[in-house]
Amino acid sequence: YVGQFEKDSETACGIGICVWDNGWVYEGEWKYNMKQGQGRWIFPNGKYYEGDFENGIMQGQGRFIDPNETSYEGEWKDNNMHGQGK
Repeated sequence: YVGQFEKDSETACGIGICVWDNGWVYEGEWKYNMKQGQGRWIFPNGKYYEGDFENGIMQGQGRFIDPNETSYEGEWKDNNMHGQGK
């Protein structure tokens, strides 16, 4: 993780980027070491989600892009496409 921390702490809080060993990358807002607010989650296969995160999961408005196939833009709940979207 490279980015902002809570004052006098090792807790990610603010803007930052994290790269996991499995190839996942998250760049965006953090709160209490969780994805929170606006961000982009990039997967090793080139697909990515950008939009709202809440308590570490895709929640709210966002879009999922698959460079080789289709995309979805709309509502998300519990890391899944939900409600209105196209």
